[in-house]
Amino acid sequence: MKYIRFYKPATNDLNVYLQDIINQLLHIKESEDPVNVKLFLSKYFEHVVNGTHTIHREFKYISAIPYNRITFLFNLWNAFMPLKDKDFTIEEFYTIVQLFCFDFPGEILSHCQKTLNIVHNSTIVYPYKDLFCVFQFHFYFEVMFHRFHFIFLNYCRICKCFN
Repeated sequence: MKYIRFYKPATNDLNVYLQDIINQLLHIKESEDPVNVKLFLSKYFEHVVNGTHTIHREFKYISAIPYNRITFLFNLWNAFMPLKDKDFTIEEFYTIVQLFCFDFPGEILSHCQKTLNIVHNSTIVYPYKDLFCVFQFHFYFEVMFHRFHFIFLNYCRICKCFN
């Protein structure tokens, strides 16, 4: 967890948390349970600082900012560290990931399959630590890949206009 402490949040990172806080408070208000807002905010940011705020959250939230992606990966690794030398298929690994994020998209795992050259045979097993290594690369950099792809497509379109 030491390396997470050196993460410098951007301004929009705080916006993600504030929006999430508002959504959670509105949800609590609908259930008409009384809530101590100061205590709620204190507990919320305590979870953020400890890195436990991404456990059992939706994909949109855990992938929103780099810090959330890092803490999600950290929690996933720590929870299943005893399994690091066990072998899993890509489907079994996906099931493990879904224990922490129920709506995690299978698309990222299919990118992992391509990286590992698992095309048609999904019964090939790999050690958990190898699958996790490939997974963390694809998950952490997926947003960046999409941005580069978008920029590249726009660049190609602009270049065609000038030819």
